[in-house]
Amino acid sequence: MKTNYRAATADYRTGYHRRIAAKQTIEPYGHMQINGAWSQWSQGINRDVRAGLGVHWNLWYDGTTYDADPHKLTLGVEFQQAFQTYLPDRNGVFVTLGTRW
Repeated sequence: MKTNYRAATADYRTGYHRRIAAKQTIEPYGHMQINGAWSQWSQGINRDVRAGLGVHWNLWYDGTTYDADPHKLTLGVEFQQAFQTYLPDRNGVFVTLGTRW
């Protein structure tokens, strides 16, 4: 807020779940992200366009005899490569831990 920066992000991810064991799925996916940042002092919009490939391992839980498991714990890894960027790093590997309750 003090530097008066603004940013916008468009993010798209697609993949599919493959059951590997009871209450476990593996989820390979592709990821595309476009970011734009600007301030009142910059000349135009700084763009960051990147794509990534990753995989999530999902552990599903809390189902009943009649209902599917509504919750999951996710561990993932993703590699991202920038095609156009104003940032010093052009690629990276990300490890994620998440849950859906």
